[in-house]
Amino acid sequence: KATPPVEPPPSANPKFAGTCVALVTAGSTNFGTMLYSLDDDDYSEEIPCADKGGDYTVYYEVEESGNWSAAAGSVEIQVPVRVDVTVVGDGSVSGYDPDEFYPVGTVLTLTAEPDEDYRFTGWDDDFDAPAERVWTVLADAKDNELTVNFQHKNHDFSNGVCTVCGYKL
Repeated sequence: KATPPVEPPPSANPKFAGTCVALVTAGSTNFGTMLYSLDDDDYSEEIPCADKGGDYTVYYEVEESGNWSAAAGSVEIQVPVRVDVTVVGDGSVSGYDPDEFYPVGTVLTLTAEPDEDYRFTGWDDDFDAPAERVWTVLADAKDNELTVNFQHKNHDFSNGVCTVCGYKL
């Protein structure tokens, strides 16, 4: 029996932003059909995708036939995730890049920085939180959505609308 030459499937350089993303691009062989699996048990011709960030192992094989031997292997793939910070009010956040994708488990130190005449008022719904927040990147993109809040230092809500910044109660 011949041993089929196999070109392993290369990483598709996946980046998870909320939808299933292909983990590899197709491998190739001169004999049989390339099959893929995430559990080294259930193989399919379909390229597997990731529905969360993290580390994956993609198994591949060419099944044995009367003319050739089986061939198999695996590829390790890391799927990074984006951290999305929404800024309410005037200010910014340092300690991350909004265009960057981070490996799951990466620890970021995010610092809320108010613009002049503004003050930091909290993260998400925690208005007692400090301006510096340590964040560990999670596998699900939705779990990495944060909000930072800034308010004008001189709010005047005498009519239910701030006369300084226009914010409505």
